[in-house]
Amino acid sequence: MKRIVIIFLLAVVATGCVHNGTESISITASKAYKLIESDPSANFFFLNDRPYVRNEGIEVGPEQVGDLAGEIESIYSKDQKLKDLMSTKLPVGTEIYHVKNDNTVDQMIVKENANFIMYTTLVEG
Repeated sequence: MKRIVIIFLLAVVATGCVHNGTESISITASKAYKLIESDPSANFFFLNDRPYVRNEGIEVGPEQVGDLAGEIESIYSKDQKLKDLMSTKLPVGTEIYHVKNDNTVDQMIVKENANFIMYTTLVEG
């Protein structure tokens, strides 16, 4: 019985969810909402339950661009629920790429016109 309780508690903790009103949202989504609240002009997109924030400090060349991860499908507006491939600033249809030879999901590359821009995920914790 003690083992079942421990497994249940670990499962609850491992989900990394918080309760917000009547629905549960991930910790990273919660951070994204806080970012929007503190900076309404924040430039990020949401992909695979992670917010990716524009990072002008990292230069990106075309040789770093990996496989296509997706395209922006919708634009966030106040009081909407964040969902995959939603952006606060990027227009619908903007292409998002993985970083070539990078097995992490900490960074993504966005193609804006003829330029490539690095976006980095908000870190949990």
